[in-house]
Amino acid sequence: MVLASDNIWIYYSLEHLVPPSQGGTLDPVGYVKAMKRMKTLASDVKFIIPGHDGKQLEIFPKVVDGVVEIR
Repeated sequence: MVLASDNIWIYYSLEHLVPPSQGGTLDPVGYVKAMKRMKTLASDVKFIIPGHDGKQLEIFPKVVDGVVEIR
């Protein structure tokens, strides 16, 4: 698993290999390069976890409200 945190804000960026909106990073090229690198580190792209996307609560099985199990 790769906990991307601020290196990938939302799944959209990862799916389309695009940096965040203007002002979201000082190095858009480096941001995309880091996402590509993360894709080589995870056994499956679903195990790259963005830091600011509520979709995590939809993608993984719910344990209790607001908590999911990443598997």
